[in-house]
Amino acid sequence: MKILSGGDIAKEVKGINPQFIAVGYIGKDWHRYIDIDFVKEIIVSPTIGSNPLAIKEIINEIGFENVYFLDNLHAKLYIGADRYAFGSFNLSVSAFEAERGLTEFGCITNQNLEQVKAFFESCKSEANKRYETKEAKEKALAILFEKYKNRNVENFDLLVNLAKEESIEKNLTVNDDFYIIGVRDEAHYDEELVKQNNERYENVNIKDIEHCLKEVVTVNRLNYADKIRLNSWVLQVNFDFRETDVERYHWMFVNSIAHNVNEDGDSMLICDNLSPTPKLPPIKVKEAMPNRERITKILNMDKYKPLFFDIMEDESISELYDFEIATQLSKEFKKEYYKYIKNEKKS
Repeated sequence: MKILSGGDIAKEVKGINPQFIAVGYIGKDWHRYIDIDFVKEIIVSPTIGSNPLAIKEIINEIGFENVYFLDNLHAKLYIGADRYAFGSFNLSVSAFEAERGLTEFGCITNQNLEQVKAFFESCKSEANKRYETKEAKEKALAILFEKYKNRNVENFDLLVNLAKEESIEKNLTVNDDFYIIGVRDEAHYDEELVKQNNERYENVNIKDIEHCLKEVVTVNRLNYADKIRLNSWVLQVNFDFRETDVERYHWMFVNSIAHNVNEDGDSMLICDNLSPTPKLPPIKVKEAMPNRERITKILNMDKYKPLFFDIMEDESISELYDFEIATQLSKEFKKEYYKYIKNEKKS
């Protein structure tokens, strides 16, 4: 058993990679203290004290079916694969940051792990009785949003505009799949063509188009842009540096697409600042880079070469292009990533 207090709490709790969490309250900075990639289920109290935006973010990450509401929950429990942490600390900055003034205490241990898991299941069972359907949980969250608004009238509009963003929030439930594209050159586009070919920007002043576009990447006649779903992630792989420079693996969230953006008739994948962007991509690529040799071999497989023919400038390969292989590659890439993470946890 290891005693936890002060500044050690945040590091130690995150280090066990919690898979099952039961806490009274969740704060807006929750993502700083747990790795959502490992979390399978979480139980929280949907009452004042919890930040409704934080709960919504977690729902977007792991789905409503894996988030449970229990009004009278007061436990603080973080269960990893082979040990667990418990104590006085909620999933919030005031609990995990010692300098914020709260004095917290707890411990990490592997003793009676099965009994602890049974307690978690009993809490989940109680939560399911209280909120039996997704609709019941959605209603509870809506009520919490309203209470939160009433308590934060002066700055609520800066935090969220519920009526305006309701449809956007739904779109931000990102699919598990993502897309991988090869990139090398900087995007070349004409602001007037972007404005002309995407109604999303019809009310944006031409002088502001460049500032509106946070990230862009152009794609050519493969019609890749016609296949990619809006509000999805793209992993850019710079093939000039892929074997030596991990920074060349870069995520971009695509919330807009424009066609014929330059004299070559290219399309452009866009991340603009007109709607919110999820904080977390599907996987943490850099974390798997010690396994870069295996990932590089995957990217070099003949069946995936058509995805990157722009870099290779080989028309015969481009004729073999099939968009489905982009999804196949993303699944294989992700499978290799989780295999690496699993091995790391064992070691």
